[in-house]
Amino acid sequence: MTQPTKPTAPLPALRSDPDTFSARLEANILFWPTHLTFIDESNTFNAGLSAALVAGNLPPLTGNELDAVRVNAAADGVEFVDVTAAGWTFLAATTPAAQRAALELAAGALAAKASIAEGITGTDDAKFMTALTARAGSKAQYGTLATTTSGTAFDFTGIPAGVSEVKLVLQGVSLSGTDNFLIQLGTATGIVATGYESSASTMSNVTATLTSTAGLISRISDATVFSSMVMTITRINTGSNFWVASYTGARNTALTNVGGGEIDLGAELTQLRLTRTGSNTFDAGTANISWRY
Repeated sequence: MTQPTKPTAPLPALRSDPDTFSARLEANILFWPTHLTFIDESNTFNAGLSAALVAGNLPPLTGNELDAVRVNAAADGVEFVDVTAAGWTFLAATTPAAQRAALELAAGALAAKASIAEGITGTDDAKFMTALTARAGSKAQYGTLATTTSGTAFDFTGIPAGVSEVKLVLQGVSLSGTDNFLIQLGTATGIVATGYESSASTMSNVTATLTSTAGLISRISDATVFSSMVMTITRINTGSNFWVASYTGARNTALTNVGGGEIDLGAELTQLRLTRTGSNTFDAGTANISWRY
């Protein structure tokens, strides 16, 4: 299949040049059949070229009516994929309502399903997506495990908006001196270091109690002590930024630590810091956080 050669058009006939006008006019009239032949040959060539390209890049078309085309797994060609008539109706839908109709979902079905999450506001679609996120988030999500064998503070960031509960877990964590653990919460603007009401006690023959307004305090007070504990920090209500904390843990194997506290962050919780009350350094253990919606 050879591409046709474009013919050369004759010069135009100009009344301003009467000596050549007649000859050029006749040449233009005689050129039209040649030009029309070129157009026909070009259409035939383009149709053949298109057919060749289709044949060279697609599987046979016969028997693949209403199928979709996709790149194959080897990424070296294409293949057909069965798509039902209902599937094409869904793909052709231009609005969420039309897509729901194609899937045979009633207009209010998403709102009904969204009722699984209390207090959700917004459109049906937004309610449904929020409810799905809440259900997906019912399984604990974890931060990055920190090795607390050195350093003075550990920040756990990336807490998603809307969580209802955060847990801090310490396993065999120790300090180099007689400081105590301090857990501080933070927002997008930074760690909050004031406004806490917190207390902690060690249960033994004599109960020793500490308090703090700089964070949620946990008693350790001894360089030889290793603490393992779980602190649960809970949002008091949907949309609220008021958090209440409680914890129980073991101080070595002979004593029990308990405590809790509260803080109004004034903004969404996004991070948590594990630090100490003085200038000690961490010298043992691991720590991590988890959260739920």
